[in-house]
Amino acid sequence: MIETVHAERFDHQAAHGRTEPLFLSCRRASGESIDVVAKFTWAHCTRGGLTREVIASLLLQDLGIPAATPLLVEFDDFLADSLQLIGQPQLAARVRSSVTPAYGSKVLGTGYALCTEDSATGSLGRQAADAWAFDQLILNPDRRPTKPNCLTNGMQIALIDHELALDVVGIGILVPAPWATPLTFLGSESEHVFERAIKGRGFDLGELEQRWRGIGEERIRGYAACVPAAWNDGTETLKEIVEYLAALQMNLSAAFDRLRKVLS
Repeated sequence: MIETVHAERFDHQAAHGRTEPLFLSCRRASGESIDVVAKFTWAHCTRGGLTREVIASLLLQDLGIPAATPLLVEFDDFLADSLQLIGQPQLAARVRSSVTPAYGSKVLGTGYALCTEDSATGSLGRQAADAWAFDQLILNPDRRPTKPNCLTNGMQIALIDHELALDVVGIGILVPAPWATPLTFLGSESEHVFERAIKGRGFDLGELEQRWRGIGEERIRGYAACVPAAWNDGTETLKEIVEYLAALQMNLSAAFDRLRKVLS
């Protein structure tokens, strides 16, 4: 479900981003080179954050929502040594302290820019509505007007960055479950970058609901099996995510009913 590549060359560090990702040239098993943006276990990205990235990215693939292609990025001392040689000792030390593999995604290419609320107008409205609903269901607080974490080339909206999603500790107790409460964007109306633009436009989310129904327990266990053992941080993060997704499947009708009420 998720491809593994090997880091070969450092290109540059991202200019922005709380997780301080690196742009790398990587090698596929076929020998082909691929441009990748990789997140390591430093800065504000934990092993649990990488786990959430993988699960969210695999969900997106099965739901048919455009997103950056997920990858596992293996690296060895060569990457840190090369960073040291080009005068990046701090990055070299960070790479050495990080677990392998890192989480990566294929660079989308040219022509993409950060989305705004206006990106949800016209023909991209359906994609924006699906993105909004997806974020509600995976409890993603990180797609706001000031930090949209999605890109568009005018023909599609591609979602990125999900390390803060699926934080399900206390769900149903400290955090309302999306099937058990009227929804706004995680309790704060119109904070999602697309919410204002998609409300009242008649998006019923029926196709997305049907695709989500096709994701059964075996498939969810398959997502979990893709998470590298090296990312086990001694917590119940992965187990709790699997349990949450199973509970969501059982309550999908109620969850989508609430989503539709918000959009009406």
